[in-house]
Amino acid sequence: MTQLDKAKARLRLAQILFEETESVERCEDELNRAITTVDAIQGSMALDIQLRLYDLQIQLFIESKQFRLAKNTLKIALAEAANQPSFISIKWMSFSQVYCLTYLLSGICSKADMTQPMKAQLFLIEGIKVVDREFSVNDHASATINVRRNQRWFSLLMMSMLLHLADVFLLKLELISVEETLLKATYWSKVCGMWDVFKWRISLSIGMTMHLAGRLEKALDWYGLCLNHSERAQQDQEGFDAKTLAIINTALIYCGERYYDLGKVGDLASR
Repeated sequence: MTQLDKAKARLRLAQILFEETESVERCEDELNRAITTVDAIQGSMALDIQLRLYDLQIQLFIESKQFRLAKNTLKIALAEAANQPSFISIKWMSFSQVYCLTYLLSGICSKADMTQPMKAQLFLIEGIKVVDREFSVNDHASATINVRRNQRWFSLLMMSMLLHLADVFLLKLELISVEETLLKATYWSKVCGMWDVFKWRISLSIGMTMHLAGRLEKALDWYGLCLNHSERAQQDQEGFDAKTLAIINTALIYCGERYYDLGKVGDLASR
């Protein structure tokens, strides 16, 4: 039997003792023996078993209420795992985050169907109400790192919901509702310090609204803003898509009677 096999056998025995008996001391003893065996093995072969040993050790520390030791062991395990190319870090979402995300995904899926804009609208509006409530809760909480992270997460979610809702209203040709939703999105992006992240997307949506309303001069201005902003978002697929759509819509205006200018259409083709 190799040293690695011995370590695996001791780990399995420690797991059985932990799960099936109340013998914490025996479990800890087997675990320490397995750790000693693994420490003597060189190379990456032992890493998987080592991380599983850390996992069981953390569970033992938590069971015996040695939380500081559990935290320190977790830090060591993460540092070891981070050196591996296959390392994956998982952060569990809170119940409220999952709840809000469900509304967003349901709204997006219904919007993508194209035949269910009303269903998408209902999901997104309800989701926005829930996120609004989460902001109220966070506003009254102490300004810890966790709360700040939560606020940023919900800010991104709110912006995504508002922009998808604007798209739904655009599909339904409810242009006044589109403008109101985009105004709220602009306000939120400014308040949350995310204007630079979303300005090209908002500019495109406003341009399309103006275009459908026949306000072509305004549409050209907003498409121009979108093109300027999306230049800096080329590494982002959405930024590239927005730029392409803004170019096509601008070209359509310059191909029409009111602003007919094939020279400008040619300039757009080279962008």
